[in-house]
Order: sequence, then C-alpha cells, then structure tokens
Amino acid sequence: MGDAIRIEPLEPRTAPDDLLAAAHAVVAAARSFDAPEDEPPTLAAYVADLRHPPAFLRWPHWLAFVDDGGPVGVASLELADLPDNRNFAELEIDVAPEARRRRVGSALLREVLAAAAADGRTLPTAAALLDGPGPRFLAAHGFTFRQRERRSRLLTSDVDRDLLTGWIDRAAERAGDYSLVTWSGPCPEEHLDGYARVSEVMNTAPLDDIEFEDMVITPERVRAVQATFPARGIEPWTACARHDPTGELVAFTELWYHQHRPARAEQDDTGVDPAHRRRGLGRWLKAVNLLRLLDAHPEVRAVSTWNAESNDAMLSLNVAMGFRPWQDWGRSSPAPRPSASTSPHRRFSGHRDGDDRAHVPRTARGSEAA
Repeated sequence: MGDAIRIEPLEPRTAPDDLLAAAHAVVAAARSFDAPEDEPPTLAAYVADLRHPPAFLRWPHWLAFVDDGGPVGVASLELADLPDNRNFAELEIDVAPEARRRRVGSALLREVLAAAAADGRTLPTAAALLDGPGPRFLAAHGFTFRQRERRSRLLTSDVDRDLLTGWIDRAAERAGDYSLVTWSGPCPEEHLDGYARVSEVMNTAPLDDIEFEDMVITPERVRAVQATFPARGIEPWTACARHDPTGELVAFTELWYHQHRPARAEQDDTGVDPAHRRRGLGRWLKAVNLLRLLDAHPEVRAVSTWNAESNDAMLSLNVAMGFRPWQDWGRSSPAPRPSASTSPHRRFSGHRDGDDRAHVPRTARGSEAA
C-alpha cells in the first residue's frame, strides 16, 4: 500500500494525557481482538502503571503512525537498573487490528531491539498468546521459543470454601512448627528484612530455557516496588509462614487487588524455601490468603495467575483450588549473544505462579516455587 510508517518515542512519565489515551486505545483494541475473552486494561490502570513505575525501572515507549493518522502501534521496553540481569529486557508490541500486515510491528521491533542493544541488553524477551499472531511474528524475526506458560482463572463463584477451610484446619498435622504472619498493604517494617529474604526463594523457580541470573531482592528493592502501589491502585495481600523454632519467614504468597479493576484479582508470587517443602505450606498459605481477600473484597469475581506448563506440582495445587486453564502463552527471545557479564545464568525446566510486576523484570512476574 506504500504506507509511510513513522516511529516516535514516548516518555510515559511526562507524556500528555491525550497521547497516553491514544496509546491505550491501540493497546485495548489489539488485546481485545487477540483475546476477546479477556478484559484489556482500563485507561486508568494503564496510565497509572505508565506514570508510576518503580524508581529502578526505565520504561521507554514508542508509537507508530501510518501516513498522517493517529497512532496504530505501541511498543515498550522494560529496562531494570538492578544489580542482577543487566543484560535482560522485556519488550511488548501491540498493533491495532486494522494496521496489521503493513509492517508496523516490524518497524517497532527494529526500534525496540536497537534501543535494547544500545543499553547492553543482549537478552530481550517477549511473551505472546500461542493461538495469536505473536509467535509467528517473533519467529520470523529470529526469536526462539523458550517457555510455555498457562494462564489460569478461578471464578470466585466456583470457590469451595469448605475445601479451603479444611486445608487450613489440617495444616497443623504437617506444619506444627509454623505460624501464620499476614498483612495487607505495604510490608510492615518489622517483617521487611525477612520478607525480602524469603522472596529470594523465587530464585529456585524453574524458567525452562530462559537464561536468567538469580535476583538480588533487598529491602530497598521491595520498598521501591511497593512505593508505586498507591498511585497504581494496587492493594497487596500477603501471607507468610514463620518457622517458630528460628523465627524466620520461610514461605509466602501474595494476591493483588486492583482498585481500577475491582472485579478481578491477581495471584502474584508464591514461594516456599526448599528446606521447608513437603509440609503443605503453600496450600495452607494460598487458602488463607484467598479467603482473606474475598472476605474483604466480595466484589472480586475472578482471580488469574500464570504457571509454566512444566510446573506440575503448582498446576495441580491451583487446579485443586478451582483454577482452570484459560490462555496458553509462550515466551521467546533471540539466540543469546556473548555478554560482558560473568554472572552465571540459571536454566530450569519448570516455573512459578503469579500475574504482574512484583520485583521486575516480569520474568519474575508472579510465580510459584514450591
């Protein structure tokens, strides 16, 4: 058609509201087209996320224009300035349905990959619905499939409260040396160090063929993420297991309630220290936390989460809770290029459980290690 494609950078923190609204319209149209069963982010949630990322996260965006019209494509690149995974980046590309097959996505991808390379990010990674155009598009541009993920959904009308209450009541049979520690909102100061330490159990979570360094989760990193929650309308609900003989937090799970999407909650990270597994701690914590959230927010109609298809144990637990398969996703990245980093990368054959940006980058986006 001879379309003239123009790519312009977008700085989300300072962009005018009308430009962010135009970007949101593209994203909402693209995601509604590819996954009509899913709700795209609301404008309020989209703008809040873009305006208020953690202080350590640079999140450049680009808009694609065809001829003299408005934006028809949006791309983003997550660049976390943290001690770990300095060669990693997460990218997203959305193209309006009416602008597809006009090389808009290819033009955006070139821009994003050039920015990643300029920042030393040799492992850009993207996720895509397996039954959509994303996997073919990525493969055509040299990306290799790395991991299959299942997105699951639990309808709260299907929650078996008697089942979950039974799990809680029987916890003492296998976990007599443990007690519950729970909170909603930011982590209390007295638990911050322990919460940061137990969060690093996510480094035991399998990643299939994604190469990823162990995360270094400090109290400062936790606070940097949680500082964004009020502006983003996120209310975290957390349950931890404390090993009473040592006083250490050894397991945790977290749910996120979104004020901008009150009918849907998200299961974020769940992790159990390997030395304390096979005691039912994950089941206990998830049952307690889900009932706490639903009692406080009866307006929640569904809870969504992600797991690698290879994570049989966590998938089985989620299915027992009432989660059902909803969407199949795949994660891809180009073949790794030599990196100046000397840190070893992890490669696993499993995954985790969750649904958002807990400790960023999103390779740790809500998962379970148990």
